[in-house]
Amino acid sequence: MILWAILPWDLDGGFSTPPRVRTPRLTVRCEYPDTDMLPTEVTFGLAPSYGIRNAREAHDWFLLMMRSHDEFEVETDWAGDAPVPFWSETVRQVVVE
Repeated sequence: MILWAILPWDLDGGFSTPPRVRTPRLTVRCEYPDTDMLPTEVTFGLAPSYGIRNAREAHDWFLLMMRSHDEFEVETDWAGDAPVPFWSETVRQVVVE
């Protein structure tokens, strides 16, 4: 099977590849009341397959996840790191870059 890609023509005499799409990054701060655990802060990006293009959409996505699930996990941007769980009652702040 052959897959074709259409690349824009560069005026310098060649083909150019499309620019990489930068997806929003979220930083979530969690606190754990009534425990000895220290607060944690996790930063992660969303895969382009989510179709999220701006900070508002990323923030709304995270709030929807919190409303829809008592607990969910996200993978960090670092290879080998374990997924980070979130519980709605521990999330104190969500910042989107």
